[in-house]
Amino acid sequence: MILKSFIQNHIPTISNKTSGNMAILTMEEYKTSALIVLESRNLIGILSEKDILNMPELNKPIDLSLAKKNIYLNPYNHFCEAFKLIAETKVPLIPIIERNIYLGYISVKELVNGLGSIYNLTEIGVLKINTDLNNYSLSEISRIIELNNGLIISSFIENIDHKNNIKVHIVVNNNNLTQLIKALNRHQWEAQEVYSIEKDQDDFNDRFDSFIRYLNT
Repeated sequence: MILKSFIQNHIPTISNKTSGNMAILTMEEYKTSALIVLESRNLIGILSEKDILNMPELNKPIDLSLAKKNIYLNPYNHFCEAFKLIAETKVPLIPIIERNIYLGYISVKELVNGLGSIYNLTEIGVLKINTDLNNYSLSEISRIIELNNGLIISSFIENIDHKNNIKVHIVVNNNNLTQLIKALNRHQWEAQEVYSIEKDQDDFNDRFDSFIRYLNT
């Protein structure tokens, strides 16, 4: 699955002329903790709420030196690359660029909803396993999950240090992760729930915000 199918433009971009106050108001209106900065249709970077609030004068134009640069994907990247980049960079929005032109953004919300639609799923969960490369076995993890009525939709590895320690992020077709986590823990896999939703449930935004807070820890 490529990202082209997930691109959104609901959240507006800002420019180098946007004041800090206006950027904060935009974040509040669209319930996001970051905004994408453009010059014409060219990407400048991503500014977080924390970056803007650290500005000495919020009535002045945003400080472009604070923007996170070189964080983007193209529309033909796989959706797993977006999940991985969000986890690694701790940003809630990933700009999508083609031939240096901004097309829109990808967020976890769009990715999860998209996965649910494509696989015709009403429940999706994300769990995390802390392990090391020497002991890592996706086939063993998959076997345990399948024995407990789950199915892995996607997975990716995040390197966390130089000692072969990794985090394995796993998307499954089940939002009740308690049983899966207990089964994994019984087999000596250190598993934790990260995020779970039911498609179209009312508290999606609260759970989404919790997921972004998790990524920022």
